[in-house]
Amino acid sequence: MSDLDSGLNVKLVDQDELESSLTKKANDALIAKENELDEKRLQKTTQELDKVQKKVSALETRLKNPRTKISLRRQLKDEIEWFQENEIAPLLQDVKDIKARLEAKSDSA
Repeated sequence: MSDLDSGLNVKLVDQDELESSLTKKANDALIAKENELDEKRLQKTTQELDKVQKKVSALETRLKNPRTKISLRRQLKDEIEWFQENEIAPLLQDVKDIKARLEAKSDSA
């Protein structure tokens, strides 16, 4: 058996050990891919959040302008409130969830 090992450079491995090794490598590859996708999601969500916050900032600037008509002020306030409730809050929650998922994966690794 030692002649076979040395002549062909073949390493004999237990079947369970081989399966375990392959499973670990496959799991590591899946985790790496999931992390990569989560990083992309985080980046995309953060960019979207920045874009929405800039819109809200522009609306707030218009609202603070002393030349803005009273009738328009109510509409601007409503728009700002809508963006905060329907855009910003969910995006902030998404960022929080993605970061928590990434942190949980790094803690378990």
